[in-house]
Amino acid sequence: LNPLGCALYKNRKEAIEFIVSLNNELLDQAIDLSLNNCWAGALETLTLFNANRVREKINNRHQKFSERTWYEAVHLSLTQNWQDLLQTLVDGRQGLAASALIKAVIYGKNLLAVQFLLVHYHLDFRMTDENNFSLLHHAAKSGSKELIDFLLAMGLNPSAINAAFQMPVHVACGTGNLEAVKVLMPYFRSTRSPLQVRLLRQV
Repeated sequence: LNPLGCALYKNRKEAIEFIVSLNNELLDQAIDLSLNNCWAGALETLTLFNANRVREKINNRHQKFSERTWYEAVHLSLTQNWQDLLQTLVDGRQGLAASALIKAVIYGKNLLAVQFLLVHYHLDFRMTDENNFSLLHHAAKSGSKELIDFLLAMGLNPSAINAAFQMPVHVACGTGNLEAVKVLMPYFRSTRSPLQVRLLRQV
């Protein structure tokens, strides 16, 4: 990496701001690098430096974004309250709705993004992926207490079993997310059935 890339990768704010202040070409280069590599922290730093330019670049490039870059752009638009850009991003990539929602849970830990996508796309929050992971399994993997509380309040089953015969609490334990374990453990104790006990002995 060149010095700019190193500063962006580590999100060294003072170095980023100094380098991109040298000329507009370096600013554009920094925005492109951050988008291409999904460096969320660097994108936030660049937005503080020149929000209008970041917004303009996203608007001009969004049709060519990878799925992960598209999600980062959605996340940034939500946090910055860029409603018109958010609408453009969502309308331009209708096919990414379900997978983006799951990635919002896993990567973003962003409750606002989850709520927005659920409402905008009228999605079934009980969806599962190819491994029978529910959104609650993904939230347990991410370790976001806020998301777990929200999904439980929405009625998702804390005893649901994925393709590996794991409940969300097992996923949380496996990834070492103590806060998630604390939230989910009481549901595990109170909802175990004889069938689940037998299945768990096989794990």
